[in-house]
Amino acid sequence: MQSTMTPINKTEQVEAMEQFLAWIKTCPYPYGISSMSGGFMHVKFMIPAAQMYTLADAKSGDITSLDDIKGGGA
Repeated sequence: MQSTMTPINKTEQVEAMEQFLAWIKTCPYPYGISSMSGGFMHVKFMIPAAQMYTLADAKSGDITSLDDIKGGGA
């Protein structure tokens, strides 16, 4: 893959975008491509709140599973 700072022709740019789009379609989270500029695609990912709490609280030991967030934990 080309360096992000090396100019590429339009065919290479389209091929690179197609590869990126094929990859991002596999993302399990909701996302939106918010803009494109200078060879960069800017993507925003939505991570559900329950998963954010699980990750943060798992580090602190407060929550060990989604059941804890939903009120079903021990």
